[in-house]
Amino acid sequence: MQKRILVIGGGEVGAKTIERLQNKCDVTLIERDAGVTGEIDGASDLTVLVGHGTCPDTLRAADAVHQDMIIAVTDSDEVNLLACWMVRKMRDTEDARRLRDGEDPLPAALMYARVRSQSLARSVRGSDMDVDVLINPEQICVAKVIEIINYHHLIDTLSFEQGRIKLYGIKLPDTSPALNQDLVTFAQGRALTIAAMTKFRTSDTVIPASTALLEAGDDIYVCATPERFPELYRGLVASAEGRATVYVAGASKIGISLAQAIAREGFKVYLFDGDEGVMAEMEANDPEGLVSYFRDKLSDLAELRAYKPREHDVLITTSDDSEENFVCALLARQLGFKRTLVITNNERYHSVIRELGLEVVLSPRQMAVNELSQSIINTLSIASHTLSGTEDVEVREFRVTPDNPYVRRRVRDLNESAKWPRGEALIAAIMRNGEGLMPSGETEILEGDLLFIISYSRHFSSIDAVFERRRGWRLWR
Repeated sequence: MQKRILVIGGGEVGAKTIERLQNKCDVTLIERDAGVTGEIDGASDLTVLVGHGTCPDTLRAADAVHQDMIIAVTDSDEVNLLACWMVRKMRDTEDARRLRDGEDPLPAALMYARVRSQSLARSVRGSDMDVDVLINPEQICVAKVIEIINYHHLIDTLSFEQGRIKLYGIKLPDTSPALNQDLVTFAQGRALTIAAMTKFRTSDTVIPASTALLEAGDDIYVCATPERFPELYRGLVASAEGRATVYVAGASKIGISLAQAIAREGFKVYLFDGDEGVMAEMEANDPEGLVSYFRDKLSDLAELRAYKPREHDVLITTSDDSEENFVCALLARQLGFKRTLVITNNERYHSVIRELGLEVVLSPRQMAVNELSQSIINTLSIASHTLSGTEDVEVREFRVTPDNPYVRRRVRDLNESAKWPRGEALIAAIMRNGEGLMPSGETEILEGDLLFIISYSRHFSSIDAVFERRRGWRLWR
């Protein structure tokens, strides 16, 4: 029986969450804007109700008390929290009736709420309005940016199994000792898997053949445990990396959060914005002087020339205007910045990253969808996770059952199966007894192993026939 899920809010986060869930769950949407519901209803097989997510009559029409999961992702933190609280109270009333009538209580339901205000999130934790999962897009983005700027050639990360295994995106520098080696030669003696590669010359993301050569400018996706990654990274980069100075352009909500969080990590941080009032308030509220504040407009970066950015310094554009962010990043390139990170929720720019000469574009909204998807994955074993821009390369999890014909056989033996897409799929990692390992062709497949298989989307119907599929993540460029 399919799980029943109620989504409250049909904006970008709600719509993308529904897209991940459609055909896998029985989804009901509550959205107060009839125009928005018309767009979603026309593209998805789901029940749509036009109304307010905190209206008792609308919640009753959506049969909220019998849903397995409530996902409140409107643009209002207060509406999201209140909607979850009201559903919980309606469930309490129904359970009281059931108790009187000698019936079993309702099965447990999980409550998810998008809450962007950190102070509000702290206030509700442990209170009567607390929910099971709070999704904060800005906080998720801050954590990822800090991870990226700690490694000068890291462009993205993707976590599996609560972070015990990760996929790291690295842009190979001109100094890399791996250049001009094929994958077999470089990986020999190293516990790593190069699971995917975006070639610098063509921008195509591929499952690399063992004979593929590593070239400067390639983006490679390395599967490794967090404990092993620093050593592997040094082997791929092999250049001394000093502590970066970070320039944040734009005192938006996310810009302020980023500047403060990065400064607390020990980085020197400059925050630029042309709004005198905002900058004066920021300075007044920063008695420790963690951040240096400069009243300069984003599109006028002449002042930055005086700082003479070093090779590893980073500029992060964080205004609320996407076009301004990209112009700022492009101007920063001319001023000598090698690394620019653009924070924008405008997805139309993701397809032109390379054409603009930029490496990292991060979307807090997309991260909220990813975080939400992973939480749902852990509960329902469904959906997909997006890394940073392609529709045709995926990582999926498969549990090895006792009756699988490949139990106690080697990884390389999969090539004997007519259903296995030889040369276009590989086992990137194995989770075994709670520990992650990077397999070679000689690694034995054991009962109970959790396999992370990477391939092109078109091949997974065949791979599904070989292994029981649990869940999936999509890679995109």
